[in-house]
Amino acid sequence: IPAVKTVTVRLDFPGAITCVVTERIEVAWLAIPDGCVMIDQDGVAMDITSERPDDIPVIEGITVRSMTLGQPLEVDLADAQSHAIGLLGAIIEADRDPRPGAVLLSQVTRIRPIGGRQLYLTLRVPDTGEELTVLDETGSDLAEDMLWLRFALDQDALNGRGKGILDLTGSRKTFIPDA
Repeated sequence: IPAVKTVTVRLDFPGAITCVVTERIEVAWLAIPDGCVMIDQDGVAMDITSERPDDIPVIEGITVRSMTLGQPLEVDLADAQSHAIGLLGAIIEADRDPRPGAVLLSQVTRIRPIGGRQLYLTLRVPDTGEELTVLDETGSDLAEDMLWLRFALDQDALNGRGKGILDLTGSRKTFIPDA
């Protein structure tokens, strides 16, 4: 059963059996040629669907070489997959903060590792429906960047920017419009 991580069965006296089941927690969908595969934080394949899921980001740009449900995926860019999962963890962590009202996870549509520690994420601006490309890199500031992005959404700071890239990689947050 792909959703089960471990099962421990223990015989307790007198005449009792204790079963402990640890389930896998789905964290992301990874794009594959004929749909998407759901993975846990360890990159274990949990489910396959032919349709793109709604309101959950899909990791793109990673080629799956081999896939067996309940087993870790064999991918061409294992580090990139790990960085993308780390970004999703930072998004989820930012969404736990009670201060801003906007929820970031449901606004991110795609995550694409581009090399090294850098990733693009595609963000849907809630009020306008516009898509904004955000560049960030994994590291100690990632959760802080995602919280900043959540506050920016909540305060409508990203509305009406048009096409371009919001660069969060440096010490300053910079929007670079398309030419």
